[in-house]
Amino acid sequence: EEEGGMFGGRGLGAFLTDKELPSCLNGWKGSLRREDTNNVGLALRWEAGLAGMEALADVPEEQRTDAVREWANAVSTMVNDTDTVLDAWCVERSIVSIRVANKATDGWRSMTELRNLYRWMSKDVSDIVPDATEEEKVALAQTAYIGQ
Repeated sequence: EEEGGMFGGRGLGAFLTDKELPSCLNGWKGSLRREDTNNVGLALRWEAGLAGMEALADVPEEQRTDAVREWANAVSTMVNDTDTVLDAWCVERSIVSIRVANKATDGWRSMTELRNLYRWMSKDVSDIVPDATEEEKVALAQTAYIGQ
């Protein structure tokens, strides 16, 4: 896998290795197997998580819960108030699930379509849209990894 691809060092490979994958993602294990690579992304997430827990250790539980609820509500409101293609349809504590509209069917994107969307977001697709303006090409060239 190339360094900049979805499984490369600038993609998922920067965040996890084959050892962290659940059995339902066994098909990805070969692409993420790197004996000479440490999972720096995982270590950083643990460090950030521990720092967050330590910083909040003295904050009362009710106040922490209120802060998480406020954050999740703010994210949901931001998504739902500014976009007609995205819908923050489910909130579980700090996890905000967002679905993507399929305007062709007036429904929601399927898992296959969402996997493709995720894959396209992880690549420079500026050359795939021939009629894109220069400004649009700059946006289409950006890679983005969403979710955890």
